[in-house]
Amino acid sequence: TRPPRSPNPCAACTRCGAAAARSPPRSPNPSGGAAGRSDSTRLLAAIAQHPHELGVGVDENTAVVVEGHTLEVIGHGSVTIVDAGGMSFTNLNEAERHELLAICGVRIHVLPAGYRFDLQSRAPLV
Repeated sequence: TRPPRSPNPCAACTRCGAAAARSPPRSPNPSGGAAGRSDSTRLLAAIAQHPHELGVGVDENTAVVVEGHTLEVIGHGSVTIVDAGGMSFTNLNEAERHELLAICGVRIHVLPAGYRFDLQSRAPLV
């Protein structure tokens, strides 16, 4: 039997060292609303600054459970994992605040409930 799962994604992210961003359910508006920046853009910008880390975006009513080096998605939405370890280019340092972010060579995994991810090998377990 498994121990009870904690619905707190922040505790799991603190243990695994991943950067986390809580995101609302996916919206058809890619502009990010009035602020002009979506949660995914903020997550990508954070990971562009720290490409050795994994970015973890967690939808509403969703959480991650980390046991050892394995992250498992639970809940009703999905988790987006951003791996910039292979990033080949970003304009993050040169771009002005109002300019759009350019980022190349980033791997993105979108995992719904029940899927798992190996944090050590940086690969989904499917």
